[in-house]
Amino acid sequence: MENRSKNQAFIVDIGETMVNTKNAGGTDKQKLFCTCGSSKKFNYKIKRSILKNFDDLIEIEEGVDSISCSNCKKVYDEYNKPAILAPDKEQIFNITYHIKDSKVGEPNNIKESVKYLYKTSSYVSYDSKKEDLVFRYEHDYIEFDESTKKSSIFLLKSKEGVTTKEQINTKLTLDTIEYLNDFFENYTFVQYMGLQKAFDFLKNVDKYVVELDEFKKESFITFAYNNYKIEEIEGENRTELFQIVDSGFGDGKMVKKRVNTGSYLKNLKELSEIYFSILSLSNLSTLYLTKGYAFFKSFITSDFKCTLPVYKKNDATFPAKIIEISTNYNKKGELNCKDGKYLKISPTIYNNIKNPDDISTLYEVYINGVLDKKEIEEIFDKYENEKIFKLLRLVKRLTKSDVTLNFKNIVHILDFGSEDYKMETLQHYIDTKRMIDLLDVDRNEIFKIKNGLDLNTMHDKYTAKYNTIKDKEKNKFYLKAVSEFSHLNKILKEIAFTVIPTVEALNEEGVKMKHCIYSYLERICRKEYLAVNVKHTISNERATMGLIRNNGGLEFEQLKSYTNSRASSEMINTVIDFCNKNGIKCVSSNNRDLSPSESERRRMDDYLSDEEVEKIRKERKKKEKDKK
Repeated sequence: MENRSKNQAFIVDIGETMVNTKNAGGTDKQKLFCTCGSSKKFNYKIKRSILKNFDDLIEIEEGVDSISCSNCKKVYDEYNKPAILAPDKEQIFNITYHIKDSKVGEPNNIKESVKYLYKTSSYVSYDSKKEDLVFRYEHDYIEFDESTKKSSIFLLKSKEGVTTKEQINTKLTLDTIEYLNDFFENYTFVQYMGLQKAFDFLKNVDKYVVELDEFKKESFITFAYNNYKIEEIEGENRTELFQIVDSGFGDGKMVKKRVNTGSYLKNLKELSEIYFSILSLSNLSTLYLTKGYAFFKSFITSDFKCTLPVYKKNDATFPAKIIEISTNYNKKGELNCKDGKYLKISPTIYNNIKNPDDISTLYEVYINGVLDKKEIEEIFDKYENEKIFKLLRLVKRLTKSDVTLNFKNIVHILDFGSEDYKMETLQHYIDTKRMIDLLDVDRNEIFKIKNGLDLNTMHDKYTAKYNTIKDKEKNKFYLKAVSEFSHLNKILKEIAFTVIPTVEALNEEGVKMKHCIYSYLERICRKEYLAVNVKHTISNERATMGLIRNNGGLEFEQLKSYTNSRASSEMINTVIDFCNKNGIKCVSSNNRDLSPSESERRRMDDYLSDEEVEKIRKERKKKEKDKK
């Protein structure tokens, strides 16, 4: 057998287990594959501490401290470590970067402007039937054409839970820079070679990058360019990588240090993300010039960005426009807001955006009607940026509340609130506003609050007043809360939907169904929730549907049958259809109540069997046919 890994020896555990088996009557057996190409079997085990990729959580008390090759006499110990292999399981052990003028396996490229950065990944496995090592190689590459400034990437990408890899072959642009994570991935216990070649490739690319000199002022980029050279020194069992770098002690001395592979790969990845993003959309550099590197980096690697065709179609040629298109459009080029709302990013708004999260915060409060564009600009002109976003981030989290804040409320809170806004403070404000509305108090009453103490006092005052009268007025509040949903009372596919009309009916629902829907009474009265009785008109199967009231709309939360059990698949499917037809937000894949499960069903005594239901259906069809 010829060992095709000249820089890595392997130990294969060919016994019954990876730990000591003697006490269990088993036999310890291992096999050494030396870098010289020869192999050797032995009936004992090496201590895991002398293995290159050992698990330090497991140690074998009995084991040898070293082993030597019978052919070349090379000794493997804690200073010269082999790698452990499990039989019939493939393992990556080497990654080498190199620059080529043509694709692997193809004739030399006649187009001199095209260069390829190849990443060759070496894999090894032990074939237990052949009792030999099997080597395999994968070739990923980045292609760059200097004449067109266009790039592409080819790689085999691993998918979680899937043995086969996904083949990626696409243009390398702002839209696809996420694949650079795979191309420059850092593996533990893997020998990396040719890292400087990867940097040399990027140096061929960087001369076409707009504002390169400005980017080079960033400390990590300055360091990367000053310290990219690597000296590869051949060792007995691996190649050692060294750099000449600053000592780090401020003495101006340069010292030889081992390469931090993870940091070097991280720099390669980040530089590649910058360069290939800007090469595909040169105006992106204006984001860096106006917002700095942290913002730029966060933006190009976020889900917030759109695709190149969307930017180009909408003439996103300057920074505010790039942010505006990203704010209002999805990756397909469709407006994010279905009712056509569009937030223009003015110079005032753009200047106050400090990170991409700020954009989504402003957009949420805008489309939910809290603030319009002019109002956003007005608060930026009057209040401190950090103070505004502390408050608006909390408001964004409460957009599902039934109480909507407006510009006057925001200004009011900014005027009396402290710098350190807390969710509890905002929740108290919203609760107070809700109580004022429920009790038919003048809505301007809330603006009498001048500070946090006033807020707590007014909150407690109206909460106490509400609690005093709610028992007597409970049904009145309930009727008022559910009155606007009578349109949901309908029959769909033999399933009747009825909004539970009164407090008494809500109590009866909980008693009959043996679940806790009555505990939602307060939320229903506060216009935060809605309960709907769901009943099969033939089988008598019943369930209770719970809906969250969300800023004027409804969102499905739960569907509970008898004793909180699961409803039938027929009822579940009809409920999903009902939600879709009535504009009720419903994500069935994320809710267990909408996943049929016969084992979790419980039948009430008056339910008809499936056979009885089918019999009634046939009789009805026959009667209808006879009438005709």
